[in-house]
Amino acid sequence: MILNRQLMEGTLLPATSADGNGDKVKFVNFDTITFHLIATSVTTGATVAIERSLDGTNWKEVSSTAVSANGLTEVLVKGEVALYYRPVVSSRTDGTYSIDFNAA
Repeated sequence: MILNRQLMEGTLLPATSADGNGDKVKFVNFDTITFHLIATSVTTGATVAIERSLDGTNWKEVSSTAVSANGLTEVLVKGEVALYYRPVVSSRTDGTYSIDFNAA
């Protein structure tokens, strides 16, 4: 038997160059979420985290990455029980950061 799973793709964090919380995105019935953190114009960087929440109010960090160079960082979330995810940029000194996702 082959079951077709729903696929969702999008942007969790559009290109940003400031500290702060991004918008939350609701994920329902997904086993795996892949996040791609893309950093550009970085010389010293920032810390970029992904947080999860069951209620959209109380948040727990899933992953935190200290970014100090341009490039792509992949974060794989598998088997996590959460409805909402959001990005958090902190300690930013320079650079532009965006996060795309693919959920299956």
